[in-house]
Amino acid sequence: MNRSRPQPPSSALLLAVALCSGFVVLAAARQEQPDHSREVTLSRQAPTASFPLDEQRMKQGKTIVALELKKVDNPSHAEYSIEVTLAGCNGAASSRQAPVGSLGVYPTGQEGGRYALDLGPALKQLLALGQTLRNTCLKMQLKPMRAATDWKRLRVTVSSPQWSDPGEEAPPPK
Repeated sequence: MNRSRPQPPSSALLLAVALCSGFVVLAAARQEQPDHSREVTLSRQAPTASFPLDEQRMKQGKTIVALELKKVDNPSHAEYSIEVTLAGCNGAASSRQAPVGSLGVYPTGQEGGRYALDLGPALKQLLALGQTLRNTCLKMQLKPMRAATDWKRLRVTVSSPQWSDPGEEAPPPK
């Protein structure tokens, strides 16, 4: 009889489960080296994505990240923004959060864009409130600019954060 050990669920399965729940968390377990090759697609069905912070870089004061809007599928030319915050990784509505910035594309038909963000001010704000680095994530949320916006078919694919040192240009996303 061939007995094999049960295998842990693959990251693709974990991602599929997360997508079905409407909330995307790209790291099921905290990793020493974040995977910089991942991308996430934000949409009306899955408007939020979360990335754990690189604790070592944060402790060294390396707070600059680059995000790239890799692909935009916006047939209705819906006006949108992607709100970027630092918040607790647990996803609780009561978790503390601090704004980092807002990503937007104008005109709405443009394909993507590249943004460098400094997480330092938001991080200082959260640490002053008692939040720890271990439980803090970079969160992105796709939001229509107007309540009446038709964003049913809007899809925005975003790269995972690419870390850089203060004073150096943000690295090109992979």
